[in-house]
Amino acid sequence: MLTLPDDVARILPATLIDPTAWQEALRAGLPRVCPVILFRQITGTHKQEGGGWMRGMPRGAADLGGWARGGLGVQIEAKLGGGRPGPDQRRWRKVSGTWGAVHLFAHANTTDPTVDQVLRVAVALNAALRARGVEA
Repeated sequence: MLTLPDDVARILPATLIDPTAWQEALRAGLPRVCPVILFRQITGTHKQEGGGWMRGMPRGAADLGGWARGGLGVQIEAKLGGGRPGPDQRRWRKVSGTWGAVHLFAHANTTDPTVDQVLRVAVALNAALRARGVEA
């Protein structure tokens, strides 16, 4: 049975109030119970302080991206409440699959404990990784 380490469980909100909190809970918790490293993926183009522009990920890119041990790409789209994937997000999932990446839609709600919801996604992610030959 998976459990989050105490240092992670302590920093997570008891329940979720916004999508950013869900993304951050996944980013903090999953690498501690799954063989992955994850980063926030910012989409679009953004003006930088001091001049210049930063080009982020394309529209529809998953909220979190990274790698599993061994180099397998991982993409996680965090959805809170009744949020449904839009056309760009469904297209990103399809493209991710053609590149061989694991892609998950991680749904959460505002009532269940955050720790339980992170662990539910961890079980699904570990199963997807094992199916691809990654020891989880």
